[in-house]
This record gives sequence, structure tokens and C-alpha cells, in this order.
Amino acid sequence: MKEIIWIPEEDMKPVYTVDVLGDRQKERANWGIKACNIPEAWKEHKGEGVKIAIVDTGMPWHDDINKNITGDSKNFTKESTVLDKNGHATHCAGIVGALQNGYGVVGVAPKAILYFYKALDKNGSGSFSAIAEAIREAVKDKVDIISLSLGATIGVRVLQDACMFAYNHNVIIFAAAGNDSKNVNYPARYNTCIAVSAINRNFKLAYFSSRGKTVDFGGPGVEILSTWLNNGYAMLSGTSMACPFIAGVGALILAKHRMAGGNTPVRNMHEMIEHMKRFCTDLGEVGKDKYFGYGVPDFKNNPDDYIEPEKPKKEPSWWQIVLGWLGL
Repeated sequence: MKEIIWIPEEDMKPVYTVDVLGDRQKERANWGIKACNIPEAWKEHKGEGVKIAIVDTGMPWHDDINKNITGDSKNFTKESTVLDKNGHATHCAGIVGALQNGYGVVGVAPKAILYFYKALDKNGSGSFSAIAEAIREAVKDKVDIISLSLGATIGVRVLQDACMFAYNHNVIIFAAAGNDSKNVNYPARYNTCIAVSAINRNFKLAYFSSRGKTVDFGGPGVEILSTWLNNGYAMLSGTSMACPFIAGVGALILAKHRMAGGNTPVRNMHEMIEHMKRFCTDLGEVGKDKYFGYGVPDFKNNPDDYIEPEKPKKEPSWWQIVLGWLGL
């Protein structure tokens, strides 16, 4: 199947790059971590045990990520290596799961488990079939979440079927809405994916962000600092950055509800949406809108949703029944 560009050129051009690892600078968080009050969630959980698949330009090789990578990373491109030679996957990985280790940057879910599926080459190109195959492989590997920071203006059956395959196996896909300021791209436009638009520091829709009725949530996506090639760091903008951020929020939600003992389960995409929208800040029209969906997650709004299971009613004993008949 013919290859196309899945990552816009501007998405692959850092605002700046820097090596902050050499002098072990104090750990920094991108502005979205503070704006969405992610440390409030960290008081209870940091994504422990949640498996996140990143289908992108390959596996990072970075000191701020490596300890969170597990399993065999898989290559679905014509390139000979599974390693990321573009930087896009490395950046996305840092947003969702960079280690909290005292230096570099920290991800939204710093204790999540990361899996990598290389479906795009060093130029950000790949085929529909390669991405579809990567999605199916991630499902077979029993991941919980798939993050897709890629998009096309057209959809094809092979990709749609792969997303449906994940949906039917209760694997939750977060997908970037797109960067063309027009309608939501594919696969984010499919109703089997959670579509993520991008906001700036002022909580306004990023000028480049795609929009439409299929947008589910907005996430920080302008001037986002994260990991980069050669153990470095870079600042990029795009819905590609917003997508792993919201995927990280999803990992925090999964970790929380697993800790709750299954009383308020998050078993599929729909339950994830219902839980996430409960603590969103509604930025646009009241309710869901085409720019921000249900809004932007903010853990200061996080409700106490550990619902106690209803206790079974105790059947009355025979003597209680008799006393009831006697009116005693």
C-alpha cells in the first residue's frame, strides 16, 4: 500500500533543542503538567502498571525514558532499525511517560509501561497497512492504551478495521485530531478513537488544531518541552503533543480505578470518556463542542468517584419474620 506523510512537517521542527542532561539540570515539567494539576493525581498514583503503546517513528533511546520501556519494540517499516531516527516518537514518549528521576523532564504518567511500534520512517511516512498492523499487534500484546500522534485527511477500510479491532478488545485509542485547522483527521475521526485537539498556554484552541464534532478532549499542545534525539530535549507544537498528554491522563485514570479495587471500573473507551469528562474544565460552549470536546482535564476538579459497592440486603431471619407478624 502506498506510503503517505502522517506527521506534518511543522510537527517535526522543534522550536529549539537543548542538552539538559549533561549538567543534570533540575527536572522540569512542561507547562501542561502544572496547568492541568497533574501533581494532584500523583499523590495517589503515577500510572503504575498501565501499558501504553506508542505507534510512531520508532523506539526512543533516551536516559529519561529507557527504564519505562518493556517488551520487544516492533518495526513495520522498510528501515532496518526499530530505533527512532526522526525524534517524533521520542518526544511523544517523554510527554506521556518520561521518568520522574530528578533531572530532564517528567511525563504525565511517569510509572506507566511503554511499548513501541514503528509504523513511520525517519521522514514521518508510512502506509495505512503498516499502521493498521501495528495497532493489531499492540492489541495482541495486551496493552491498555494506544497513542496515535499521526493523521491523514482520508480514511481507508484497513485502518478503520484495525481501530475497530482495538475497540472490540477494549483497548483505548487516543488519536491526534490533526494540524490543518480543518476537520478532524483519520483515524481520530473514527468513533472508535478518542480525538484530541490542542490548546495553548492561555487555554485557547491552537490556531493549527483541527476541529469538528468528533473532538472529545483538548490537551496542551503548544511549545511542549519533552525528550528528543541524542539524549537531548526539544520544544514542539502540535496535536501530536496533546495526544500523548491526554493518553497519560488516561493512564492515571486507569491506575486510580484499579487501585479502587474494581468498584468503579474503566473497562472500555466509553467508560474512559465518562470518567475523564467528570473532571474536565469546559472551555467552549456548555457541553461538548467542536473545539475542545468535553473540555480539558484538570485534576483540581477530580471528583471523589470511588463509589462504594452497594451492600447486599440481609435477608431477615425466621424469628424476625414472626415478630413482624405479631407487630413486635
